[in-house]
Amino acid sequence: MDPVTLVEGALAAGGLLAAKDTTTLAVSDAYAAVKAGAKRLFAGNARAELILKEHELAPQIWVQPLMAELAAAEIDDGLVAAAQALMKLIDPAGSQTGKYSIINSSIEGSQFGDNNVQHNSAVTVFQMAPQARVDSNNIDIHIDRS
Repeated sequence: MDPVTLVEGALAAGGLLAAKDTTTLAVSDAYAAVKAGAKRLFAGNARAELILKEHELAPQIWVQPLMAELAAAEIDDGLVAAAQALMKLIDPAGSQTGKYSIINSSIEGSQFGDNNVQHNSAVTVFQMAPQARVDSNNIDIHIDRS
């Protein structure tokens, strides 16, 4: 699962459970931690703060805007851990099977660990119109550079 989906799912599920009288103190506290992490993430971004508040009231309507804001932000490990802890309380079976584990296999250019160095480069390819003649044994290519 990716961090955006995990955090949004934890906020939605936790918000729905927190509204019930039967919610345990552990779930309420775990949800409060996720919500506090999201508020820290969005601090100073009035649009994201509003979307977070509206998502709490109507997650089914605000799911896409919240996911867009989460995707644009840098979700830290603390928020991911808080979301995973909440989901472990809400869905222990899913947590045991690794449903809420973060998978980075589709991310290119990510780094793990400390003291990493990354060098990026871009290659510009100039397209020239080659003149090519192909027969069964030879390929003759002429590039006019004028």
